Amino acid sequence: QRKKSEGTTTKPANVDEISVVTAEVPAEQTTAGKELSICGDGSTGTITGTESCENCQGTNIGIKGGKVLKITTAQTHIDSTARGGPAYTTVSAASAIPSAQTYAAELKLVAAMLTAARELETATALPEPNADYDETIIKDAIAKTLGGAEASTTQPEIKSAVVDRTAKELFGAKGETITKTVPTSVKGFRPGKAAIGDESKTLDSISDPDVLYKVTIHYTVKNFIAEQDQKKNSQASPSCPIKTQKTLEPEKTADECKKHTTAEDCKKETGCYFDGTKDPKCFPKVETDKKD
Repeated sequence: QRKKSEGTTTKPANVDEISVVTAEVPAEQTTAGKELSICGDGSTGTITGTESCENCQGTNIGIKGGKVLKITTAQTHIDSTARGGPAYTTVSAASAIPSAQTYAAELKLVAAMLTAARELETATALPEPNADYDETIIKDAIAKTLGGAEASTTQPEIKSAVVDRTAKELFGAKGETITKTVPTSVKGFRPGKAAIGDESKTLDSISDPDVLYKVTIHYTVKNFIAEQDQKKNSQASPSCPIKTQKTLEPEKTADECKKHTTAEDCKKETGCYFDGTKDPKCFPKVETDKKD
């Protein structure tokens, strides 16, 4: 485990500067008593150097310890003028592990991730919600809706008064719904605790992509459930009830019907029936239930 370095932290000399660690195998030792060498001596004891070893002596054999790898720290930073685009400067590691080629490939990925993170941060930063209202574009779209794909507000068959009135009803006078109402709603809107776990945070103060994602999912699901509930309610209580029974009409009395002497007048009186062979000729209808 690497120990935490102590001392004063210095500011990097370059923008995007990072430190990389390389490991290098020390030069091979050919002299007994040097680091990582085998030593023979007639007596026991600690191997302190070449003087602790004797040639052709094998009574006591020992190994002189030492560092297996030589650790070196190097600094590199993104060079904006590099050929082929911004890239980290080369890490000199001729005989080190990893090699210079390996470091170049890894640092290329680091630079790409850093660039992507900055682009994402810029993309998710909410702009000031001061919406613009282009009256020409809006009215032209309304004209095409009314008159077809080739229609425009300059054509005589497209009544400008109708287009103006439609634009005003949809977007307010001079687009006030877009230029005033929408920005105000965005600035003051709070997604709520159920959406992001914080009921006090407003939408325009959120820049974290994960939080914005939660808001989107929450209200997408919420709107879907509301639509399904509305469909169920509409099916249970349709606006136009299905007529399952014959509408009951108030029965006409004989006096109300017999005052009509012609078939035309009798038929106009709902609930009366005309038969010229009878007297009176106009009389109340008699409903009879059919028996099975």
